[in-house]
Amino acid sequence: MPTRFHSRLANGVLGGWTAASTILFHSGYPFSITNSGVRSAQISNATGIASAVVLADYLGGSGYPSCTTPNVQCYSPSQFATSANQHDWGNVPRNSFRGPGYFDADLNIKKSFAFHENYRLEVGAFLFNVLNHANFDLPFNNIPAGNFGEIQSTVGPPTSAYGSFQGSAVSGRVIQTQLKFTF
Repeated sequence: MPTRFHSRLANGVLGGWTAASTILFHSGYPFSITNSGVRSAQISNATGIASAVVLADYLGGSGYPSCTTPNVQCYSPSQFATSANQHDWGNVPRNSFRGPGYFDADLNIKKSFAFHENYRLEVGAFLFNVLNHANFDLPFNNIPAGNFGEIQSTVGPPTSAYGSFQGSAVSGRVIQTQLKFTF
């Protein structure tokens, strides 16, 4: 609802503004660490499953660390059994590890000017990712990969100037302006 003031000057400068915001937040998505170096021939009673995904054997203890820092290796191959030493489907439940969380804030502001009973001008701005907060993707989860345990990409917001869930490759701040004249 637009703000209104009793003073004509205050109402002209400060009145008629509307603001709306959308804030999206969630904790990190779960993921599994796999070991494509382990083949079904190494696992007993598993013949004919050459393309199966084998979860890794975790050697790090009872807790599973989260990975939230980009360009830093969150996990090391030394925390897991080598491909030659793993002879089972993995000792870690599926989706035991967590990636980085997600935060996005969008803002919409508008001001309406009335010139006459029938003439109105509206000026506005739509700010997507107004805080310019980077949101990072899951780390690479395959132990034999050269970039195992590293976060190397960002994820785009679900809303942008192109619409909701349109897949635009924009992860930074986007500002869209609006000018509307009604008569």
